[in-house]
Amino acid sequence: MNNGPANRIQSIDVLRGIALLGLPTMNIIHFSMPQAAYMNPLVHQADAFLNHEVFSFFNIFADQKFMGLFTLLFGASLLLLRDKNKSNGVDSSLIHYCRMFVLLIIGLLHFWYIWAGDILMFYAVIGMMLYPLAKLPPKALFGISGIFLTLTIYFVHMPNVSPKGMGNDGFEDMTELYSPNDGFKEIYSGLMLGTYAQTMSIHRDDEADSDNLIEQSDEELAQSISAVMVFVSFGLFIVCKIIAMMTLGMALYKSGVVQGDKSLRYYKVLALLGIGIGGLITVFGLRYNYQHAWNIETYFSYGMLLKEFGSVLMTLGYVGFFIYLLKKGVFALTGQLIARVGQMALSNYLSQSIICALIFYGIGLGFYGSVSRLELIPIIVGIWAVQITFSNFWLHYFIQGPIEWLWRSSSSLKLQPLLRKTL
Repeated sequence: MNNGPANRIQSIDVLRGIALLGLPTMNIIHFSMPQAAYMNPLVHQADAFLNHEVFSFFNIFADQKFMGLFTLLFGASLLLLRDKNKSNGVDSSLIHYCRMFVLLIIGLLHFWYIWAGDILMFYAVIGMMLYPLAKLPPKALFGISGIFLTLTIYFVHMPNVSPKGMGNDGFEDMTELYSPNDGFKEIYSGLMLGTYAQTMSIHRDDEADSDNLIEQSDEELAQSISAVMVFVSFGLFIVCKIIAMMTLGMALYKSGVVQGDKSLRYYKVLALLGIGIGGLITVFGLRYNYQHAWNIETYFSYGMLLKEFGSVLMTLGYVGFFIYLLKKGVFALTGQLIARVGQMALSNYLSQSIICALIFYGIGLGFYGSVSRLELIPIIVGIWAVQITFSNFWLHYFIQGPIEWLWRSSSSLKLQPLLRKTL
């Protein structure tokens, strides 16, 4: 499915656009209410109208699915750009590492000045690490992805999340992340609705205490180490998940899957199996958490594990489903509109953070903590409308998005063309 300007691959642009538009369905939680509400429906306005129904819907169909798709496509794009550069007789490795370095700077600026949940820094560093794998055949890349998916499942299973396993202090820190008390939420809300410096201090300055391990008893020392390892496991889970999805994207690109080169039947089967099996696992995990009243210990033992495992399968199902629709010509016009969003993925990703900051932070409209999950839906739809409209308007006059232009110009140390020759 190679068509469009500059021989762009429409299926990749559309998938990336869908992933990008799907990101605010979950990321907006971090801007609008306590971050624990991302995992736990009981944290914020638990009795609000349709709170649990809306949470369940997005938990099943959005949580980690669009981020997984976005990451998968980033991996595929590494090889896509490599192939384009090689066909133009350019040193693809030098360009790649320059691009990743500039992306790292952009991610750091995004993290420091706008939002702590930046993913670009991870993409840049891991993108550098994985580039030597570009020459591997699809089977090898699938194998590497499988290894890191296994590690992802291993690290996301955290049976030591308990007072006995982590000690009281460590368990309290974990509880603040998952089910904060009213006092903690009030302090956090004050920072989010305060000055710009106060809001940014949430992620710029980590004031977590570190105990003197030398003075602890053997039991306390073991608990402290266990507490540290729980947080380390959480970080390793994120890194392994990104590596797994990126290498999976590289394998799918080399196999011609994300380009739409497979048969209709292939994508139909991929969609049915991925969404069907992955959806059942996700629903089972959701039901498991509700049966245990969203208890922190059961959530980190098996509840989160089931969701993560199901999300990988559903991400693959989404690849099959949307390419199937494209090949059938079901949403030709809509696909073109969404493809423009995908062509400006970096600009749109950053602008989502800016829009949400202006809506929810104290420096903007200050809606933090005052909206329910249901009330977030029209805001999400509004973000979609703005980004689809702006992307199509911008690319009517310009070759690439503003941040994409800055990224490529900085990476090559040469101003790239921006304005279209024919308007």
